[in-house]
Amino acid sequence: MHKHLYAMCGVVTLLFAWNAHAASDIWQDVSPAQVGARGASEIRYFQANDSALRGALPEAGAVRDHQLEIPMPDGRLALFKLREFPVMAPELAAKYPGIKTYRVVGVDDPHATGVIDITPLGFHGMIETSEGSVFIDPRDFRLQDHIYRTRFASQEGRKDFNCGVVEHAKQTIAPAPMTALKTAQRVPGNLLEYRLAVAVTLEYHQYFGSNVGNTTAAIATTIARVNFVYARDHGILLT
Repeated sequence: MHKHLYAMCGVVTLLFAWNAHAASDIWQDVSPAQVGARGASEIRYFQANDSALRGALPEAGAVRDHQLEIPMPDGRLALFKLREFPVMAPELAAKYPGIKTYRVVGVDDPHATGVIDITPLGFHGMIETSEGSVFIDPRDFRLQDHIYRTRFASQEGRKDFNCGVVEHAKQTIAPAPMTALKTAQRVPGNLLEYRLAVAVTLEYHQYFGSNVGNTTAAIATTIARVNFVYARDHGILLT
């Protein structure tokens, strides 16, 4: 009987330890001065215990509710429930098992939802909260120092961007009647899934060290964020 009691206590202890995966075990607040950061004072920096962070994320197919504390721009560590939110086709995901993407829903803020991922390039997050859109990204993935910055989208001005493509005048052609009828037809509650092929420039690939795995990871982060918006607003999922 004592053996069964000890075993039960051990299981309870493990479950408690998992659910209370203290953010202090994962995240440590870092001052901007420590990382030589300049710019908006509202941007916060956190250093992650990378092994603890990766260990806190569930494996594919896990059914129990997993929770993770995520650093916010005001210095809080907000608690979220998470579940896997794949963006890669199964055969591609099998080739790059180190790339995992998740949907998150707030526990402290039930209205907060978003996506996070963990890849060879580190941890990333895009979360819609009651206070605004939050982005969490490595301060510089090339340093591999596991220091992340968390900011509200409004805290950094948009940079002017020009891709250099010149549009030429073209005749507008109305879609065929049958095509128009098929547009956006779906069953409420279900997502329209599209298989997506992505190509990148040589410069983009070189920026990520000319490493195919790193480039794939960067694409997965982008598509996870696009999917969050497309699924929410249009009922569309890109794979």
